Amino acid sequence: MTGKTLGTPRNTTVVAPGGGDAADYQQLAQNYSLAAGMEYRYGSPSTVSDNGFPTLYQPSSRRFDNHGNGSGWDYQIGSQDISKNDYMSNHAQLLFVPDAITHPGLAVVQTMVMAEGTVSEKPETPWVYYGGGNPIIDLTTRLNYVLTNGGPLRQPTAVAHSYGQDTWSTNSLVTFQSGLVAAFGSNTGPGNVAVKLAAGKVPTAIAITPNNEFALVTVWDTNQRKGQVAVLALGTGNSFWGDWSENYPGFRNKGLFTFMKILGYIDLPGMTQPTEICTAADYTASSDDNDSWLVSPDGRDRRYESRELPFSNETNRLSFISGGNRGRYARSGYATIISKAEKKVLFLDLKPLFAQMHNMYFTSRSNFLLTQNTGMQANQWPYSFDVAPGSTPTVAKVVDMAQAPTAVRANIIPGYNQAYVATIDGTLHLFGVGGYSTTNGGTPADIREVGSVAVGSNPTSIAYSKNKGYNNDANTCNIGKELIVCSRGERAIKWVQLSGNSATVTKTLRDTRLKDPVWVEDNDNHGSEVPVVSVTDYNGRQLLNYRYGTIIFHTNGGNTYGVGGNGQFECGGAYPLQGRPFQVSGSNVP
Repeated sequence: MTGKTLGTPRNTTVVAPGGGDAADYQQLAQNYSLAAGMEYRYGSPSTVSDNGFPTLYQPSSRRFDNHGNGSGWDYQIGSQDISKNDYMSNHAQLLFVPDAITHPGLAVVQTMVMAEGTVSEKPETPWVYYGGGNPIIDLTTRLNYVLTNGGPLRQPTAVAHSYGQDTWSTNSLVTFQSGLVAAFGSNTGPGNVAVKLAAGKVPTAIAITPNNEFALVTVWDTNQRKGQVAVLALGTGNSFWGDWSENYPGFRNKGLFTFMKILGYIDLPGMTQPTEICTAADYTASSDDNDSWLVSPDGRDRRYESRELPFSNETNRLSFISGGNRGRYARSGYATIISKAEKKVLFLDLKPLFAQMHNMYFTSRSNFLLTQNTGMQANQWPYSFDVAPGSTPTVAKVVDMAQAPTAVRANIIPGYNQAYVATIDGTLHLFGVGGYSTTNGGTPADIREVGSVAVGSNPTSIAYSKNKGYNNDANTCNIGKELIVCSRGERAIKWVQLSGNSATVTKTLRDTRLKDPVWVEDNDNHGSEVPVVSVTDYNGRQLLNYRYGTIIFHTNGGNTYGVGGNGQFECGGAYPLQGRPFQVSGSNVP
């Protein structure tokens, strides 16, 4: 290994064991968050020039007068009117390869603000931190993170939040090269909990089940040279905005995590280098017939909050067994995992995991009482896979692909029963998963490719098109109907409409400012409809925002604002970085 440059492994496509070199595998794993790791994960930058690309219209900015509460922020749309007093903002965790090796490579960015008849569609440092946020504020206030990690936090590898409770993904979880998994949020919902994976396990991707029940982390085990998935149970118990007053790990919640426990690791047969993961379940809170609300035990009040239903009261618990809350939680699900180098897609059956939660929370009273002894010991609730082996997720199927898979998503709306795998040649493959996203579960024969669509070469990420409109009107619930795909090879962002076993690209975003896109995230809408995507521009060293539809102030006066420049898109602005951004995960600030 002498003479080698840090972050430049000898082989960035090594497949091990069987044909790879142990030293290459080890070094690539240890540099997964650095430049060489980015090349392995996302391939090479596009060679497409600016010729024929538009320079999209960008509205000018004015300064928002925040009435003495800090210096305000830039806004582009509307006119400030204090009588229009509704407010909404989105914050995002932004991961980047920093120029300075001492920088943690993690920032919090305000990706959208609506206030007093105005909208900011420009990514900025959040005004609520009064100049702070890069590095992310939780890094400087959470000594427990440093203690859990065994030193300063450096080199993030992946970030994720849940998508099943519309605008209620309070915390994102970030994985680090060291094996740390930590929660991060916003000023009103900060992260509070972190755990560290076993020694030698490098986290490469993370997904959270739709209702914040579990986190699944793909790892490269550098000691045994094999791929695994770490399963973490998540819990709250803090009454946050009506959330549970008691801690129920592995059960639906609003995502301000106070509890996180590693239940165990699952081997991935034939897959030593997992690169991405996604999850789905048979239940998604925001798509049920009660728009994520619960029901009172007597059935009369259909706008009950979780904090009003502690399971320590047996009447409340029974409402989830035979009352109005029966079926308002996940009982089954699956995960889809890809390995780029090994050209494999693996489907993991999560039904045993969800079944264990149901058995303990919603069968006998004596079983429920056992869940009140929560803790980090294997025999404390939730039980580790060693103590409760029957709860361990199982491998449902492994599919060999002709082309290297580069990105993956699962449809989280029950009934759609599909997963989406992008391959390096620019194809988005639609996989039917049958019963795996239903309460009854599925069989391996259910899993098969049912359709495909061209989305542009080297697609490096797939995002959900988030819900628009107001009060989750069925006509504006997009999350199960539309995807947004980032094609690094074409320097393009593409909207893909889903319809049964077919899909169609409906619009394509290109801009001379967007030099090297690798990741895209849609923004939450709450009260006002503001269709804006945030895109990490890796070699452009910036986060860019683009608007792709009409702004509608549903709760703030009713005004509408079309896209400027007579086009489909406008550029909201850029957030420059001292480094190269590769992932972003954002949600509404509660």
